[in-house]
Amino acid sequence: MMRRAVFVGNSESVFMSRSRDALSERGLIVDIFDPYDLRYDTRPFCLPRVVQRFLKARRELPTLCGDSTAMLHMLSPDAAWLLPMLKKRFRKVVAIAYGSDILRRDRSRDWLLSRGLRNLDAIMATNDNVLQAAVTDFPFLAEKPCQLLRFGLPVLDALDVLPACSPEAARSQLGFPSRANLVSLGYNASEGQRQSELIDALALRANDLTHCHFVVPIQYGSSKIMESLRRRVSEANSSLGSERFTILSEFHDVKMSALMRRATDVLINHSVSDAFSGTVQEVVYAGNLVLAHSDLPYRSMPGFGSSIKTYTNLDDVVNSLSESALDSHRSDATLAYNLTREALRETSSWDAVFNDWVKAIEV
Repeated sequence: MMRRAVFVGNSESVFMSRSRDALSERGLIVDIFDPYDLRYDTRPFCLPRVVQRFLKARRELPTLCGDSTAMLHMLSPDAAWLLPMLKKRFRKVVAIAYGSDILRRDRSRDWLLSRGLRNLDAIMATNDNVLQAAVTDFPFLAEKPCQLLRFGLPVLDALDVLPACSPEAARSQLGFPSRANLVSLGYNASEGQRQSELIDALALRANDLTHCHFVVPIQYGSSKIMESLRRRVSEANSSLGSERFTILSEFHDVKMSALMRRATDVLINHSVSDAFSGTVQEVVYAGNLVLAHSDLPYRSMPGFGSSIKTYTNLDDVVNSLSESALDSHRSDATLAYNLTREALRETSSWDAVFNDWVKAIEV
């Protein structure tokens, strides 16, 4: 069986690069093809940019091994021209549906996406609700093999070798106030994360939350949103007269990511859609807490009701960050920790998901 793949998508994606590394370590051959010339294209459907991507694909795809499975990691209107090109070049073409690609897509461009998806040999997603949404919205996909395909999280393995590192010590190593509860506002600089709403709401109530320090991760995402968040953080700190908010822009490798998960007391996931992100799972696996918007489909996920609790509005967030509420949340998380950790390892470690990736790649 052929066990070689070409990942197609943004080479800056953590999912792409870390998955490539993990699969390569286990004996598969994985290349990455990135049709984007810019790190983050803030106008992805501008015609000159589309032409630029098309010409790059036509020039570079012939240099890649055709005896491979092409795995598309970005479902966008570019699929209308990209998937036919992949179909002509590679023995098998599959697409991995991310939650944001399906649940937050611009439906006015579905006619373009639909044209591309008809070229697939199989459709895959990391979560059942995303896969079902894709098949419901594009019924012809039901005639193709549909498969759940979860990403392994190498940060889980890195966390296993940090048992002696306390959250306080992790915060100190990373340069955050060691005695304050570190509260992460989302996990990337994208519009759907709604980090600006969190900054504004928490800045207004920061004096009631003196036991908390807020970090805003912008290690990847839209450059335009990154700059906007930098300004908001600067303005918030200026109005409060102290550095209560910190921008996190440094990209972390696996070991540093594990240290960050241990340091993060609370992750607030205010995203408009999310299929149980790796960051959320890693924070929970590290023994810490998640506050997730009630619209997110987390009720069947490991840790829900103990490590993961929901809120309906931003006033609820502030109340959930009170010292008494955090103590109660920690108590519930601690009681369920071993079961939650075991469940996450069974679904999200590379040992657990590797065989599924082999089946997806095999021709």
